[in-house]
Amino acid sequence: MNKIKLIIFTLILTTLTGNSKVLPLEDFTKPAEFLSIKISPDGTKMVGVIKEEDRDKVAVIDIKTMEPLSAKEFGENRIIRGVTWANNDVI
Repeated sequence: MNKIKLIIFTLILTTLTGNSKVLPLEDFTKPAEFLSIKISPDGTKMVGVIKEEDRDKVAVIDIKTMEPLSAKEFGENRIIRGVTWANNDVI
């Protein structure tokens, strides 16, 4: 019985890996789009720092829809080291 399970498991694995595509190396070496990502205590939103050339922004995103709920820019040459949630509505 265990041999049959092992054979079925092996067939499933080989079928799944046969359809996978090779990811380009650039996907692993490009700079991160978001830094310091934190999920809200209720799990409905996430906040992260967006790095741009000379500006950092803080963005809040709805986890279900992945739509931005708000964003705040703090001006030129300002560096945001990190963000955290105080409660479900306050960062």
